[in-house]
Amino acid sequence: MQITILSKNSIRGDAATGAIRFTLIIPIHCPKGVCIGFVARTIGKEKEYKNSPGLKRSKTLFNIHRIKKYNEVYIVESSFDAIILEQAGFYAAATMGASVSRDQIDLLKRYFNNINLIPDTDSAGTEMINKILERIPYCNIVRLPENYKDVSEMGQNGIKKYLSNKDLLSI
Repeated sequence: MQITILSKNSIRGDAATGAIRFTLIIPIHCPKGVCIGFVARTIGKEKEYKNSPGLKRSKTLFNIHRIKKYNEVYIVESSFDAIILEQAGFYAAATMGASVSRDQIDLLKRYFNNINLIPDTDSAGTEMINKILERIPYCNIVRLPENYKDVSEMGQNGIKKYLSNKDLLSI
């Protein structure tokens, strides 16, 4: 699927300029695979997220439509972290923000038996763990090394090597 959003004022010659020039747009799907909206993130030093109008991120998990058939999954905060994990060979979904909702936790309980949480290393990541463990006490926690804030910072090869050590998983 390819989506291009350009305004009349954002085209100069054959190159796009303006707000969308360095923006990635990712489709968000419900568990049935229906696209329900989009999340856009700017690329660069200042990461800024935008949601399509009407998208309720709290009602789904990024990538759930692709991984719901697998038993073991990794849950992260950012859709970009989930993409890195998928590229490294792991089935991953994202809460699309640290404030995990009751609906998202219900989806985790419904589809997965072996859940590995990889929170960001900030206070929001700790909050995500606490909320999920409150309702799903059998989750494993994967702590990232101190010098990394999230999976994306480790990169595909780094996270693949790191997760190959199953001793990292703890309840």
